[in-house]
Amino acid sequence: MAYRAASSPTAPPERDALTVLVGRGRARALRAVQGSATTTELARRLGVGKSTASEHAAALRAASLVTTHRTGRTVRHTTTDLGHRLLAATPVGS
Repeated sequence: MAYRAASSPTAPPERDALTVLVGRGRARALRAVQGSATTTELARRLGVGKSTASEHAAALRAASLVTTHRTGRTVRHTTTDLGHRLLAATPVGS
């Protein structure tokens, strides 16, 4: 049985390595945290609702890519060292 290549070997990749690893939404969310962001800021940066931003943050937290701290009604997400290293190793378009 033979398989044909989906694209030519010289074609640019459609997705960067981070997107392949964690998915488009999570990759966008990690990049949008940009060091630190509240859930509201993250939602605004991604153009999504707060609940969706919160779900992305929870998944990134579970993967140890961000930490989350609550102060009163404000929830702030901060990129971990692992998250920073992953972002540095996988620039957009890599």
